[in-house]
Amino acid sequence: MILLTSIKDYRNIKLIFKNSLIDYLKFATEKVPFYSKFRDNFKNINYKNFFEFPLTYDYDLMNNPYSFISKDSRVV
Repeated sequence: MILLTSIKDYRNIKLIFKNSLIDYLKFATEKVPFYSKFRDNFKNINYKNFFEFPLTYDYDLMNNPYSFISKDSRVV
């Protein structure tokens, strides 16, 4: 598990983890209905805008849990 609380933390993680995290966020904005509404805001996900990515709150999950299932049925 990686806990990132600031840009400084992001800069200290290994490159392979950075790339995996960015790939995962790209996947979410492309395939997951809840996050795809943020696609235009995050065309270029990187360390500069990483902490602007929207958080998921409990009420989001309760109000529409199926919006977190990707188009190819992978729960994210």
